[in-house]
Amino acid sequence: MVGYTPQAEGHLSNTHYAIAGALSGAGARALFQPLDVLKIRFQLQIEPIKPQDNSKYRGVIQAVRSIVAEEGLLALWKGHVPAQFLSVGFGIAQLYNNMTAAVKCILQKDGMRGLYRGLFPALVVVGPQMGLQFGFYTTFTSFWRKGVLNGSVPGSAESLICGTSAGFLSKMIVHPFDVIKKRLQVQGFEEARVKFGSVGIYRNSWHCVVKSLKDEGVRGLYKGLAPSVIKSSCVAGFNFLVYEQLCNLFIQFQKKG
Repeated sequence: MVGYTPQAEGHLSNTHYAIAGALSGAGARALFQPLDVLKIRFQLQIEPIKPQDNSKYRGVIQAVRSIVAEEGLLALWKGHVPAQFLSVGFGIAQLYNNMTAAVKCILQKDGMRGLYRGLFPALVVVGPQMGLQFGFYTTFTSFWRKGVLNGSVPGSAESLICGTSAGFLSKMIVHPFDVIKKRLQVQGFEEARVKFGSVGIYRNSWHCVVKSLKDEGVRGLYKGLAPSVIKSSCVAGFNFLVYEQLCNLFIQFQKKG
């Protein structure tokens, strides 16, 4: 299991594991939030992400400059608070000044049901991605320990490299579902999205897939891939690194106690 090494002396409680997981997750989200903002802006843009007159965002650097110039530096952390609690509401928060305004608008327009838009593709994304991420991480660390460490206790390099690789591969596999999820979640907010370019109207998940393929081709389902895989790789690597090191730190405290 992640956070457990038979060679290490000492045993951690569920509370220790929970604290390590919470701190590593919160730190990763705060540190790499700008990449999520870029990913979502790209995913919601109907126009191609390349230099042309009618595209709002044409590349990573241009998008960062545009967001900072138009909305300020803190805009790169838009949606950070709801994202720390639940990523489902993150895409909506990109369109409003704060979480309260977003929730109020959603409830007035669509009721409680509006808060659950994109739930099915969200479940399709989160479940497989987390399973793949931990599966890849366990596989990579197993190979690493056999080939590099020869069975000894793992260090920070292992956690960082294996975690980054696991995050990269898992996101590459599920990214199209993430695009569909984000597009469905912002349905009903056409007025707020006009300034970002063309607006797509989708009835359900399947309709979103078909219309996206028809209007944008297969590449449309991979919009935002670059910041997405970079963010997922960095977050996973940071998560596993901090988590494993916190667990080792707790074990050292237990030994001293």
